[in-house]
Amino acid sequence: MAKMEMAHEIVMNSEYKIEKQQPEGVQGQVEATMKEAFWDLVRKDVESGDYKQCVNLLAEIREQIESIGTIEKLPPTHPFRVLIADTLDIELIKQQIEHDTFNLSIKVEGIVSILVKLCSAAKDPEIRAIVELTDVVEIFKSLFDAVSAIKLEIANYYLEQAKSTIKQHSIEYERAKFEEFLQNHPSGLDKTKEWIRENQKDSPLSTMCQAYLQLLTVNPPKPETVSLDEARYTKLGSQLRSLLLSSLLSLKLGSLHPGFAETPFLSSLLSTLQILAPDDPAPYRDLLLHKTVD
Repeated sequence: MAKMEMAHEIVMNSEYKIEKQQPEGVQGQVEATMKEAFWDLVRKDVESGDYKQCVNLLAEIREQIESIGTIEKLPPTHPFRVLIADTLDIELIKQQIEHDTFNLSIKVEGIVSILVKLCSAAKDPEIRAIVELTDVVEIFKSLFDAVSAIKLEIANYYLEQAKSTIKQHSIEYERAKFEEFLQNHPSGLDKTKEWIRENQKDSPLSTMCQAYLQLLTVNPPKPETVSLDEARYTKLGSQLRSLLLSSLLSLKLGSLHPGFAETPFLSSLLSTLQILAPDDPAPYRDLLLHKTVD
């Protein structure tokens, strides 16, 4: 479903790009706490002369760099692959640590020289600045962030190149993926069937019009067939309710005084109301429709 969702977003949003995902809520808090505890341990180990965690981190950085799409496709004998292997030769690093000849600053310079060859021009100054850092934890955090940013840039570059092809075949692709989903989930259309039954009219067109209008209500149903656009129709429903509330207010105030509808005050009030309008305007609607007492 994730691939189908991406294909759908590409068709619906020409500016779509892959974003870095950040865990939220309790999961995010737990993950952040665990990371901080790990980095505190790394700092403490290095201060005591123990570089074991550093070796593991450098090995992971090498693995992350070599997993970048453009690098992964290169043969092991390619000069750039050889440069990565020589710069992050883990066995050699272990020997240097053992003989007290390991220099983290020099190693960081070598890694940065590799990363600047892979990053965009916009990222170049930020990555080069890593060599100026002195705190071991900040150094490794920055290196991992840089590698992640580069992988994201390259992924979005390839995505941009593939967008036209994806758009051409999106309908067939989404249909095939949804059929595959239904084969694995026989009850995957239950909510959609209920949605259609609730809005049954004299003709298919009237039924679908009524069904889609229901998606704009305060508590809309969530049929499977439009699940990828839930955020869009929820936002559209909120905008519609705001517009209706503003229209009611305009009519009500206009009925109090014929010239009031032309005043700048009303225009400003309606603009503010559209921003502040609640999702459920029923109380305000009732107030605005209440007859004025002469």
